Order: sequence, then structure tokens, then C-alpha cells
Amino acid sequence: MQEGQLILSKTRRNKKIVTSSYFDDIKTLRKSRYETDYRDLYRNSNFDISKLKGAYAIQEIILWRKGCWELSDYVTKLGNHQLENLQTEYFGSDYTEYTDPIIEGPSDRLIADPDND
Repeated sequence: MQEGQLILSKTRRNKKIVTSSYFDDIKTLRKSRYETDYRDLYRNSNFDISKLKGAYAIQEIILWRKGCWELSDYVTKLGNHQLENLQTEYFGSDYTEYTDPIIEGPSDRLIADPDND
């Protein structure tokens, strides 16, 4: 993972989608964390596993922040005509906010009270 990462772009349905390569580094880091054999480290070395897990988490946060900074910096430097049909893809952006109105009101259902039949 080197300094001066790249902005990655691809085209999907007439939209240019841009993202940071730091986010790909996060995927690689997560794969590495998944493939780490913690039991073997615990049994066969004096390695502090909690420090390794902490280092994974810290590195993931650092990469996520750098990716967000890089992508935001790239987009702010673009002109208005370049922003047309441009979509940014941040790591974890698959979250969709629930936008339907929440209807609150009296409930028509009665809950039976066993003490008062």
C-alpha cells in the first residue's frame, strides 16, 4: 500500500463511476485478516494477537479516511460540466437510507391482560 494512490473510474449505464484505490486496499486487508490463522499464532508463538487485531482495525480506518479524502479532493477539483453523469463510490456506500414516512398512531390491536379477563 503505497502513497499517491489512484482514482479508479469505470463506466456503467452511461454513468462514470469513480472510487479510490484505497478502498480496494481495504478489501485486500480484510481478506488478509480473514485468512490469518489466529489459533496457530496463539499456539506457536509469543505474538500478541490482540495487538494484531487492533492493527488491522486501525489500518482499515486509516485506509478508509485516505480514500475518502482522495475521492472528495478529486471531485471538488472537477468542473461543473465534468460532474454530469458522475457517481462517486465510497467504501460502504451500499447503504440505502429508509426514506418512507414513518406512520405513528394509535394501535387498533388490543393486548390481552391476563389479570383482567
